[in-house]
This record gives sequence, structure tokens and C-alpha cells, in this order.
Amino acid sequence: MKPVNEHHPKTVALMRGPLMYVSSNPWIKLPASNELEHLSPVPVAKNTDWFELPGVRSTDARAYFMPYYTVQDESYTTYLERL
Repeated sequence: MKPVNEHHPKTVALMRGPLMYVSSNPWIKLPASNELEHLSPVPVAKNTDWFELPGVRSTDARAYFMPYYTVQDESYTTYLERL
């Protein structure tokens, strides 16, 4: 997870190598302890490049992440807030 800039260290983008991942749930807040290695593949996703961070939820929604280039009609957010 990469901070947007030095003035906003808690606003991050999720990067996996050169790929930027976006969240399908813009209301999630990421705990400071979650790191990229905790991403797990979503077993029944329409795209095999979807991941989730276990234990991260907003209300009843899970935190799903997909590569930016795969977004089609989904709503998404690029930047996330860490607690």
C-alpha cells in the first residue's frame, strides 16, 4: 500500500507490482496492520484477479479488490483510508 503523498500518509493506493488495484466498496477503512501479503483470491469471482482482505468489512460488505484495468460497469474507488 502506497501513501498518496507525504501530506496524506493514511490515504493509500493498493499496488501489487505494477498493477493498481481498486476497491469495489468505497466505504471501507483499512486497519493499519493489514498489508498486501494478506490478500486472498476470491474463490467465486467473475474474474480470477479479484482479491479480498480477510476481516475488512464495511457494514455487511466485504472488501474486494480488482485490477484497475478490469473495471467495466462496477463502482469503485482508487484511494482508501487507513485507520
